[in-house]
Amino acid sequence: MTTSHRSFAICSGFVIVHELERITYKLAVLAYQCLRRLAPTYLADALQPVAQIHGRQRLRSSSTSALAVVSTINTVLYDL
Repeated sequence: MTTSHRSFAICSGFVIVHELERITYKLAVLAYQCLRRLAPTYLADALQPVAQIHGRQRLRSSSTSALAVVSTINTVLYDL
């Protein structure tokens, strides 16, 4: 392996890490917007704190800031 191939592999690794950090940040912003009802309603209705879901108040995760995606009915938007 020459130096140029090794440096390319290292650079591409940094690009992947940077993209993962960017995706994590965007998901965190979207979760914040859902909790504050600043996101579209179809997203805000699907994301709820575990402590607010009936039957899950006694779970250990309800004392943390854990979030749960509430199950929704799958609808077909278009048929191929």
